[in-house]
Amino acid sequence: MRAVALVGWKKSGKTTLAVALAQELSRRGLRVGAVKHSHHGLDVSGTDTARLAEVCRAVAGVSPGQSAAWWGTARSPHDLMPLLGAQVLLVEGGKEWGWLPRILVAPGQGEDPAALVTGRELGVFGPAPVAGLAATQDVAVVADWVLERGFVLAGLDCGGCGKASCAELAQAIVVGQAQPQDCVAQSSAVRVRCGDRDLALGPFVERLVRATVQGLLSELKGYVPGLPVRIEME
Repeated sequence: MRAVALVGWKKSGKTTLAVALAQELSRRGLRVGAVKHSHHGLDVSGTDTARLAEVCRAVAGVSPGQSAAWWGTARSPHDLMPLLGAQVLLVEGGKEWGWLPRILVAPGQGEDPAALVTGRELGVFGPAPVAGLAATQDVAVVADWVLERGFVLAGLDCGGCGKASCAELAQAIVVGQAQPQDCVAQSSAVRVRCGDRDLALGPFVERLVRATVQGLLSELKGYVPGLPVRIEME
């Protein structure tokens, strides 16, 4: 999946860019999903959903034209991504999520966008230049950046790649010193699949799963160490 976070100060134009970018990518024949991060909560006060959410762990709504799900607690975007069915993911906000590259939205007024630079920026959108970063006011150019250089890491901060955090690996990827495949949690030789999604395994969990499964299989007739093993559960 190609993914990118659109970050900027409040009222910098993140939503405007997200909509325009989704339109551009959709015109190119891609399925686009979006996640909006908010520090202020998601307001459904006064609705039937709010009444149900007071007593239910989660609420889902289905109508002829759309469907929605509502959880009463925060969920990781990694939990939500499989539900989106997208080829490209646009995250509006999420400054603290170090497992994504970023597009910095710089409207040319308000707070200094340079204060948000982390080293994970693919470029800047808007009239306010930021030293050392490519800049454009063309949404089509931003779409090219996303498709050519967008990525998503596991977000486990497991250290299996040799970096201290996913943010550090993301910085190395952005400057060409690493690749998304270096995220060992997403390229493990042990593959655990839930539905149509491969689950990210940190090195410790991978070793635990491998040792546990191999230990159990060693008691079965016909098991040959070294041959691939496939286990399915419903």
